[in-house]
Order: sequence, then C-alpha cells, then structure tokens
Amino acid sequence: MRQGPDHYWRLLRTVYGLARSAKDWHVTFTEFLTSYGFSAVANEDSLFRFTAPGVDLHLVFHVDDMTLSSDNDAASDAFMTALLTPFWRREESPDRYLGMRINHDTEEGTITLDQARGVLDLLREQQMSTALPAPRL
Repeated sequence: MRQGPDHYWRLLRTVYGLARSAKDWHVTFTEFLTSYGFSAVANEDSLFRFTAPGVDLHLVFHVDDMTLSSDNDAASDAFMTALLTPFWRREESPDRYLGMRINHDTEEGTITLDQARGVLDLLREQQMSTALPAPRL
C-alpha cells in the first residue's frame, strides 16, 4: 500500500464523530426500524411504534442512545435479538438515558434527572477531579 503526503484514503462509510455521522446513522437506523415493522410517529423523527395483535412497542432514540418500552416481554426480547444481528449494543440499566440518571420516586410521585456521572467522567477525563469550585461572587 502506498503512503505519503500525496496519497489519501477514501472512506467507504461515515466515521463516528464527523459532521454527517449522526444524519447517516439516523437514516441507517430508521431503515432498520421500518424493515422490522416500526412506523414513525407523526411529527417526531426519533419516536417509532410497532403494533401487532397483543404487542405494542415504543422506541425513542437519539444518535446512539435508545429506550424501548413494551407491554410484551417476548416481543421486546425478539426485537432486541433482531437488533443484535446488524448492530452491536450495550445495555444500560433502565434508569439511564442519554447519560442522565432517571430517579423515579413512586412515593413522592416525582421524576428527577441528573448528570452527576457524566460530570464526574468529564472531570476525570480533563484531569480536574480534584479541582475545587470557584467561589460565588
């Protein structure tokens, strides 16, 4: 293979992190969902619904995070198995979405969101985990 400043590589697909990556991924994932039988909910390009007798699946996704809700465990498992075939996935606990922790207090009747883990990860990445907050003015 020839290399040097006068040679370049032609990309065969979008690379994660490029400007078009999110758009191309959205198109790819939407094609997968519609081929499975999901349909987009009107006016929501990231909310999809699958209905069949005794099955109602709702899926919302943003870039590479998704949440699936279902009234049928077997149908949910079948979809997740089908999803594994073309795509790799990492399952997070159901109390997280887009890096946020979802706290549902049934006794109080409240839902709260926090991003503590993301902030701590960012501080570690930037080698600022021991930094002190600036005083308020």
